[in-house]
Amino acid sequence: MKRKILFFVLLMVAMSFNSYSQNLKYQGEVNVGYALGYGDWSYNRFNVETVHGFRLTDNFFVGAGVGWHSYNRNADEFIGEDEQFSLIPIFFDVKGYLTYGKISPYATFDIGYSITTGMVSGHNGFYFAPGVGASYNISGKNAISLGVSLQSQTLAGYPSRLTMNSFAIKIGFRF
Repeated sequence: MKRKILFFVLLMVAMSFNSYSQNLKYQGEVNVGYALGYGDWSYNRFNVETVHGFRLTDNFFVGAGVGWHSYNRNADEFIGEDEQFSLIPIFFDVKGYLTYGKISPYATFDIGYSITTGMVSGHNGFYFAPGVGASYNISGKNAISLGVSLQSQTLAGYPSRLTMNSFAIKIGFRF
């Protein structure tokens, strides 16, 4: 099922590239943020992400990203007290900009796969993060953004299937 979804997304991106190839504009961004965990596995996390792709139109962006999410939770029953671990999400990013001007509100959707490191290495899983935000254009291609998202990362087999959810706030720079 995941392969079919990934194939469909790649097919749609390829078709979009063919249709809009004359309007493609490279866009890169770096985001830094903090996420507050909620639910049964409420791990707070520090996030750093970079996303690179193409603006197909003034209002539509498609790209791919990679991040580093550093988790910490004190006195957990499966992870020792005050010990940390990290996840490296690798994801597709789609953004829809509502307007194109000095301030551009947007909706974003990230979907991908997380690779675990540290104490929980080998328990990789699904990554999903829809969100909203706004960017403030400071010059030509450069902008500063502020966004919020709901992040969900699933670890397979630790000790069983485990989902960690959070509410994330991010500040970014677009170039």
